[in-house]
Amino acid sequence: MTVKNIVRRTKTKYLDYELRHQRILDAAFRLFNAKGYKTTTTAELAAEAGVSEPVLYQHFESKKHLFIECFQSIKRELVSGYKKVEARYPDDEINYIRGVIEVYLDFVIKNPHKSMFLIHMFSYTDEPEFHILFKKFMDRCISRIEREIHKAKQKGTIKNPLDSRFLAGILVVQHFTAVLPRNYIDPELFDKQNLLEVFLKMLKG
Repeated sequence: MTVKNIVRRTKTKYLDYELRHQRILDAAFRLFNAKGYKTTTTAELAAEAGVSEPVLYQHFESKKHLFIECFQSIKRELVSGYKKVEARYPDDEINYIRGVIEVYLDFVIKNPHKSMFLIHMFSYTDEPEFHILFKKFMDRCISRIEREIHKAKQKGTIKNPLDSRFLAGILVVQHFTAVLPRNYIDPELFDKQNLLEVFLKMLKG
């Protein structure tokens, strides 16, 4: 077998592994949302992903590791988007905040299973490891927005008299839960522009 063929076969195996890995993650999002973490079994996760349990364990050490990786994959996706916004608006606080909210709203609209998974993370206060991971991420998001609000207040572009940390916390938590009204609002009204306007009006006071 030539080196070229070996490279091709290795690349094919890697791509197959990555596709299977993502298929397991997608299945996990669906099942964890539908049944919750505690009642979902690895046998059900494997069946939903179309793999055997041994194969599932080749990708994830345990159900807990799979659940955590679901969260970490969302976190990586959002942080990647936030960094692009930061690079685009290094000195424009309002557009930075608008851009961050827009990244998340796009994520909600395009990824219903992933965004609902984040909502479930709010409720896992009795699972310390999950709670700590989520709290650290939220604290990071709030601190970053707080910094931008503080800078905008100094420039006079935000005149809301409320404390910057409080404003940032309310803004982050509210836009993270934007997925919830989707089941109760006309789909034509549940769009990014309407939601953006609500959040920005609240911010500016």
